[in-house]
Amino acid sequence: MGWSLLASLLRIASNSYGVTADTSPALLDRPPRVLILYAYDERIAATTTAGEALRSRLLEATDGKIDLFSEFLDLSRFPEADHVARIGRYLAQKYAPRRPDVIVALGKESASFISTNRSAIAPDARAKRKSSG
Repeated sequence: MGWSLLASLLRIASNSYGVTADTSPALLDRPPRVLILYAYDERIAATTTAGEALRSRLLEATDGKIDLFSEFLDLSRFPEADHVARIGRYLAQKYAPRRPDVIVALGKESASFISTNRSAIAPDARAKRKSSG
């Protein structure tokens, strides 16, 4: 597991954004929201294991005072551009009322996806890439 990534996320979550440069008052009155993006589906052991370890550590570090979301993009079975665009639109609509504060992209495909779609899904979120292998 990438400890620098984990430390960064834990610092953000533990401080409730109180010490980050881009703090906004809206973030201080609720738990931080973290979206974990999986490039494939839940059957890929490496990304699932990394995601579950990250979830456990974040929950532990914040005493459960964190909103965690997970999305499986299923890009191995549906790599077509129209699928990627459609899921980008769907996630933008889904998260419109609850924008994530931090996005963790597990693998290069999900990092590419959020790089393209971040402005629609979570324009103010910090995005972190985590290798899953």
